[in-house]
Amino acid sequence: MGKRRRDPPPEPSPAPLSQPFAGLEDLAADLPVAEEIPTPDPAPPGRDEGGDSRFRKRIVIQREKQGRGGKTVTVVRGVDTDGPSLDALARELRQTFGCGGHVAGHDIVLAGVHTDRVASWLKARGARRVIIGN
Repeated sequence: MGKRRRDPPPEPSPAPLSQPFAGLEDLAADLPVAEEIPTPDPAPPGRDEGGDSRFRKRIVIQREKQGRGGKTVTVVRGVDTDGPSLDALARELRQTFGCGGHVAGHDIVLAGVHTDRVASWLKARGARRVIIGN
């Protein structure tokens, strides 16, 4: 048998495969410098600013019993929102207080007497004027 011919060893690659971005450091010097954008000075907070924007108006919390088959409910009136965000707030109130409830027009109706608890919950979230009726 004859001798086997050996192939020459492969040439080493210029950059190892474990560092695919190693060549980018050299290109960083050629990049343009970003312009600094001046930020406007924030306006001082006005009378109604601060806290949650839904709670800027006067919020009235009342207990009602009339026309509900003798059951007492807590009605939250004056929340400055509508549609899906009012439904989300009602859902959050129901989950927080563990009660039933729904949205009726622009009001939130919660089953049971929760006037003091709802008032403190709203004040903790930024409501400035919370009035408890009856």
